[in-house]
Amino acid sequence: MLCAAEVSVNVRPPCCLLYRHLGCLLYRHLGCLLFRHPGRLRFRQQARWLSIISLVVLATGACSVLADGPSFEDWRADGRALQAETTPKPNCLPVRTGEIVINEVLAKPAGIDLDGDGLSNNRDEALELLFVGTFAGHLDGTRLVLDGKNRGSITDITCLHPNQLVVVTGSTAQALVLPAGSRHVRLTKPLNLRDDGGHLQLIGALGTVLGQAHYPAAQPGQSQVRQPDGDAFGGFVSHLHTGGGSHSLGSVSMLPAVH
Repeated sequence: MLCAAEVSVNVRPPCCLLYRHLGCLLYRHLGCLLFRHPGRLRFRQQARWLSIISLVVLATGACSVLADGPSFEDWRADGRALQAETTPKPNCLPVRTGEIVINEVLAKPAGIDLDGDGLSNNRDEALELLFVGTFAGHLDGTRLVLDGKNRGSITDITCLHPNQLVVVTGSTAQALVLPAGSRHVRLTKPLNLRDDGGHLQLIGALGTVLGQAHYPAAQPGQSQVRQPDGDAFGGFVSHLHTGGGSHSLGSVSMLPAVH
């Protein structure tokens, strides 16, 4: 019988080993005598030896349950425990429903080299999120869902402040150069937005919908933005109709004033 400590970090308390070997010895020699040759022992002797075997078995089980656990050094040597101990934690609460606005969608870059790698392709697809919460919040563990299909998760513990913009790209995009105050996060998968439009949802770590949007068919080389800008209930229009240019991802110049 193995102790609980043996299973996790291969610690072998002496009591467990002693009782285990003693139990095996009794089972091998006395068990054979009791059950194969019962006539050689009287009834009282049989009962006595059965009691001894039962006590050894109980002691072995108790040892397995009550044996001292691994030392702190052994616990740290376990890779799983060390990983749990060193994983950083957010310093704020998760973003709540209604605190995130999917504000801009770039589904068909077509000439826009957003990540500056010298190419314009699907790696340049992006979303702009606007955090409208009153207090700081984080997006760690949030999933992006497009038409019911998972597009990856955000693994970022940074605390967002009110009215901060976040530009979300797929996992293969290069680092973005954004205006001061804006943040770039990558999903765990390529973004792969649909050119013909789709329904986007941000699902929080607790399974609640934090924000959603339905964007229409994309125009080549043009992002689509909320109208009015920053309004969770506003529809999407081509960026060209909001003041020129192909996109304003990460820019706060067009956001309404905060009162």
